Amino acid sequence: MCLRSSTEDCLVLICCGLYDLLRGILLLLPDLMLEEVMDKLIQPEALIVLVNHSSPLIQQGVMKVSSLSSLMSLIYCKAG
Repeated sequence: MCLRSSTEDCLVLICCGLYDLLRGILLLLPDLMLEEVMDKLIQPEALIVLVNHSSPLIQQGVMKVSSLSSLMSLIYCKAG
């Protein structure tokens, strides 16, 4: 039982690191590429599922990515 808990903890930390990486990459992308990436790679449905994860760390990581997604959507709506 202890091994399973440890494995899950490691997976949570890996996922959180990946969310941080994704957020960092999105922040560095040129504006023209950002819109394409947001439309094709980040699915709002997946973010909704992930934000309901039992781990608060996963929820927090997803919220950081989704807040960036929301911000970019607002920027594109106002620019267009």
